[in-house]
Amino acid sequence: MPRATAPWAVLLSAGLALPRQRGVLVRDVIPGSPAERAGLRIGDVVGTLDGKPVENARQFQVGLYRKPVGAGVAIEVVRGNDTLRAVPVVAERPDDPASVASLASAPENLVHALGVLALDLDERVAPRLPRLRARAGVVVAAGVAGAAFADDPLRPGDVIYTVNGESVTSVARLRERLKAAPPGRPVVLQVERAGELRFVMAELDESSAGTEAR
Repeated sequence: MPRATAPWAVLLSAGLALPRQRGVLVRDVIPGSPAERAGLRIGDVVGTLDGKPVENARQFQVGLYRKPVGAGVAIEVVRGNDTLRAVPVVAERPDDPASVASLASAPENLVHALGVLALDLDERVAPRLPRLRARAGVVVAAGVAGAAFADDPLRPGDVIYTVNGESVTSVARLRERLKAAPPGRPVVLQVERAGELRFVMAELDESSAGTEAR
């Protein structure tokens, strides 16, 4: 059986014959979108955003969501052997879970034990998400540092409803439940993702659990 011995970015770069291994790969350009009007194409590799190097998709998304609707954003892309510049205009995208990242900041929204920034599901956040099954919970805004997830890490837009079967209706309550979890034993989160409920497991160590005391 073949075995992957290189990081995925290296393999992706080699498989698609990309010009570089750093940056953000444009995987889709929606017809009629600001990206298409600015001339971006599938396969372009974004290297900078407003003159600052872009290392990963999360950094790119956060940079975009800090821009007001209607503002232009300067993007430098590599296409084949050419370096091109484009200035797409930021447009509002309803029901976009990743947009909640712009509402969170550390340390106020940091949930250290899970390695995420999180927000209460309230009137600011709910309109940015698809229709949910519940009206209370905790929304994952961004990943910060990795907790020991079994096989399915939390993603922006995930909504956490319970910790080990106990309801969580706020970031403060989530921290309390994580603090109360026995160190070294799995924590089971009930999460809604893209309209589907699932269980996500993480293992907390003593140091990460203790930091939730606030």
